[in-house]
Formats: sequence, C-alpha cells, structure tokens
Amino acid sequence: MARLPLPVLGIDLLSGETDLLEGAVRAAVNVDIDRVGQFSRRSGYSTVLKRADCSALYAFDRRLLMVCAGELVQVDAANYTTSSLARLGRGPVDFCEHNGDLYVIGPSGLWRLRRGSISPTLAGVAIPESLPAIEPHPVGTLTPGQYTVALSLVDDFGEESPATVCGSVRLSAGLKLAGLPAMPGMRWRLYMTAPDGQALYLAEEFEALLPEHVATIYPNGAPCQTLHLDHFDGGHSVRAWADRLFIAQGDVLWYSEAMRPNLTSKRHNFVRFVGAIRFIEPVEGGLFVGDDRGVWFLSGAEPSAWSQSFVSSVRAISGSSTQLPGSHLAGGEAATNSAIWLSENGYMNGLPGGTVVPLQPGRIQIDHTVAGRTVLALRNGVRQAITLTATVPRSANGVAIDTTSKNKSQSHLNRSLV
Repeated sequence: MARLPLPVLGIDLLSGETDLLEGAVRAAVNVDIDRVGQFSRRSGYSTVLKRADCSALYAFDRRLLMVCAGELVQVDAANYTTSSLARLGRGPVDFCEHNGDLYVIGPSGLWRLRRGSISPTLAGVAIPESLPAIEPHPVGTLTPGQYTVALSLVDDFGEESPATVCGSVRLSAGLKLAGLPAMPGMRWRLYMTAPDGQALYLAEEFEALLPEHVATIYPNGAPCQTLHLDHFDGGHSVRAWADRLFIAQGDVLWYSEAMRPNLTSKRHNFVRFVGAIRFIEPVEGGLFVGDDRGVWFLSGAEPSAWSQSFVSSVRAISGSSTQLPGSHLAGGEAATNSAIWLSENGYMNGLPGGTVVPLQPGRIQIDHTVAGRTVLALRNGVRQAITLTATVPRSANGVAIDTTSKNKSQSHLNRSLV
C-alpha cells in the first residue's frame, strides 16, 4: 500500500484555513491514518443503494436493517430493494442486542425484534385500556373484607405487563370479573390484597379467552412486582448491561428493572446529566456516560448504589461509541472488552474500572457538536475503528493560501486531501 507524501500530523476541523499547521488536513477520504498520523491509500467503494435521509445501519439475524426518513427498513441483499418494518419517527435511532433480541430506540418508543421474527413490535406487553368490572360473587371462600384488585397480562414468552388496579370492592365469598377482553395467547394475572390490606398478592393466573371469571381462593401467591411500572418512552441511545436496559432521553438516563428489560419505574429509575447524553457504553464494573460537560463513570452493579465519577473533560461525539474487544487493541489480547468513542480530540478508550485513555492525543480536532457512528473493521491485517460523522458546517475543502511567515512574507499552500 503506497504511502502518501504528506507530513505527519492529523485532521483539524476547527482552526481557520490560514491557521492550519503544516501537515494538517481538512478531509481524509479513502485513506487510512496510522497511530503516528501517517496517511496511506485505501481502496474505494461503489454505491449499491441510494436513498435520502438515511441515518443508521445494523446487521441482525442475517438481515441488514436501515433507518430512512424515520422508518426502519430491511434491505434485500440480493437486489438491494427495501421493505418497511416499523415507523420509528424522525430523530436519532440506536440499536443494541440483549438476550438474543434486537432493541431499537427512537422517538416513537422502544421496539424489539425477536430473533427469527419478521417484524419488530413495541417492546413490552400492553394491557388493554378497557378493564373489567369487579363485583361480589356469592360462591367462594374469601374472608369477608375490603379487597383491592389488580390485573396484568403475561404473553407466551412469560413477559408480564405493568399491573393495573381495577378498583376496590367489599367481598364475603367470591370475586367476579365481568367484561374481560379476549386476548388469545395471553394469560391474566389476578392480584388481590388481604382483607382490608394494602399489599397486592397473586391470587391466580388464567387464560385470557372468556369474558368472565370468578375467583374464590384467598390470595396467597407472590407479591405483585409490576405495580407502578411503565414501558419506556422514546429516546436516542440504548445499551444492555447487568440484566437491564439503559436508555438515554435528552439529559436523562433511564434504566429498567432487573430481569425486566421492558419495564421501568418513572418515579425512581433515572439519573440526570449535564446537557444531552452523548453516549452510553458499559464495561466491567460500570457504565461510561458522555454528556455536554465530558464523560462520567457510574461504578457498581446496582444502580441504587452507583458511585458517579467525572473521568474526562474531553467531550464525546454524540452516538460514536461502541464496544471494543480486547483482541482489537494493538499489542495483544485483553481479558475483557472496553469502550471506544470519538471525541473532539480523537478516539478515547474507556477501560474497565473507569480509566479513560486517549488514543491520538493532539492529532485530531473535531467540532464536538457533530454526531457520528462507529464500526470496527479488520482491513488488510490492520484493526480499525471507523466513524462516519455528520457534516461540519465550519469546515471546507479546497486550497488556503497563507501569506504569513516568521521570516518573510511568502505564499504557502495547505492543501486539503479530497
């Protein structure tokens, strides 16, 4: 691979045209930049599909997914035609895999595509808005008293919806539920308090097929775990870690209940940051979270006991983080994965435990207000992180003439590589 006759420095998208140092470039197209800043040519590319307003690509379950104009579409690898799968809404979209499923977060909410399924659905089990009427029934063995009643739905994967309170009723024998909507493939979970009690316990579980049901047994099952929980609203970033989902929505980091990735408590399960969250990336021992101030590390396995540390004042490029396998780093194999993201000063490596290591200190300068997406690649035996960034309005390609010199006035060309 031929070397380009360029001085070794890097990319500078911030300085004025006449302030560029010798060896700095505005754009580096179809070139590779090694660890010391030297350029070498890369083979080009050919266009196989062209659509307007495309913002993301993701490969899952032997399928190529793409986000265009707010829609999640599937690309046919044979002829490169597309078919629409879901309406995500216009705005940032992110992907992550958890327990074999693909989760997609966008403005319209959290979507899930199960492995082997054709189309994604909104994540979580939703209970119908129309709830049944509750009334006393003359047959049963319930102890007389005032009972509070709640219902939830369970799908065929065993996932439960948020529990919804149907009301309170005085009973002396049994309980009748009338006007139950039919939900084939689903099962109702009936929760009741003890007589004149407050805590809800599982009374029974039954198929959601008939419009009426009579409960006659004292509620002595497990406590209700899904009361006051909700599904996630929209967001712009999602990651899975320690049996939970973590979703960024503006300046708020939401997290799910443990072992219930589709449910969260909007009263408790969140952490607020400084300005919009730019990325989330888990490593062993905690989470890296970038915001408008810099990068934080949330250490600890349990969110309620997190310790929050400010680990870098260098701002990240929004959306540019990814997991970095230990084998991808130069110099050998590490035991665990780390995180990598593009910042205003080049790539940063976030290590387990919260240490941040700059990979190109002083060689790259990028406007921190742009957004990007990063993939890892192995090209010609060289391991690379490749980040596609949005257009930077302040940059321009072309020739700048610098007429300043410490010794004398002369013309000096700083050519951008195009």
